[in-house]
Amino acid sequence: MIVKNVEINKNNPTVKESDELFIWKSAAKKLALEMENQVRLFSGIYNGMSEGLMLVDLTGKIRFVNVQFLKIICQNGKDFVGSHIDKILTPELFNGRHIFTGETIQEVAETKVGKKYAGIEIIVRGTPVFVDLKIHPLYNSRGEVDCIALYCRENNSARLLAEEMAKNEALTKVGQLAAGVAHEVRNPLQTVGGLMDLLRTKYKDDSKINHYSDLISGELKHINNILTEFLKFSRPQKPDKAMKNMNDICDEVIILMVSMANLNGIRLTKKFAKNVPNMFLDEYKIKQVLINLITNAIDATKDVSNGEIVIETGYYPKSKEIYLRVSDNGCGIPKDVLSEIYNTFYTTKEHGTGLGLPICNQIIAEHDGRLTVESKEGEGTVFTVVIPDKVAIDQDRD
Repeated sequence: MIVKNVEINKNNPTVKESDELFIWKSAAKKLALEMENQVRLFSGIYNGMSEGLMLVDLTGKIRFVNVQFLKIICQNGKDFVGSHIDKILTPELFNGRHIFTGETIQEVAETKVGKKYAGIEIIVRGTPVFVDLKIHPLYNSRGEVDCIALYCRENNSARLLAEEMAKNEALTKVGQLAAGVAHEVRNPLQTVGGLMDLLRTKYKDDSKINHYSDLISGELKHINNILTEFLKFSRPQKPDKAMKNMNDICDEVIILMVSMANLNGIRLTKKFAKNVPNMFLDEYKIKQVLINLITNAIDATKDVSNGEIVIETGYYPKSKEIYLRVSDNGCGIPKDVLSEIYNTFYTTKEHGTGLGLPICNQIIAEHDGRLTVESKEGEGTVFTVVIPDKVAIDQDRD
């Protein structure tokens, strides 16, 4: 219709100009709509990325920031677009470091060489978060640097490493303190214990004095046990490993523990796999772990009718790992307690030290293994020890 009008009114410049203007306006609207659709499309793609993304122009102004980036730094992003980078990604965010600034943008734009940072610590609302950063130049159709892209991804490995380093540093300090504390406390404990023995001997016919002497001696023994466990935890010794079989170790522990289980009306059941290989283990320490786990299971099961504790062993041929599982049908562990059980000195027992499970966890870690727990309140608990068979793994490598 438009073309027909143009042909009929060829000699009318006013009509021709009007028709051309209409054509240009239509094309411009179509182009604007197409660009809007493209922006929505790319925004959807960028917001669906697992990495955080921020686009910054060469003057340092933010052009775009995706949802994941805002999630990592816990911001709503309302005032981000159009703001200068120095006002948003401040040194305070990067724990005092100048990582991504206007100078960084100019350097990357001029050299056309990106930058990478692994395990950078950022401070988000007072909490350290570890991230990997990549800074790359983006080019236009003429091959010129058009803007700078900042990619950001959370690095959980760096966070776990930092936590482990902090924990080891704390344990070192605790170990130094423990030796002094144990010495200072044990000396007066021995003196008090000796005086109690004298008192008991002198007044051996006085039942009241003997009763209180026994109570005091019992508490002194409890304090001494806490000190002993504390020293074991704070100054762990290297495992003394030799070729042992997990089934044999478990058998010996069950012989020791079966009388305690019987006294509490609990049945000890063993389910040993025949294919469990010999491997390098510290027999004494593995026994210590198993005794602790069975003792805890007895405490959790003693008030349950038909109480049962199952000690199970097995072998995972694919991953070349042995496992030891101690399960009970006792009271279970509440969810709020479950997250605390490996914390030093945390205990729900009246006379507990809060060191049993942390020591167990440490011993298994010294064997390059892992100790996991599953529990449901009112139904029971399962502790599983998994230790890699280093001999089989090394043979495969050869």
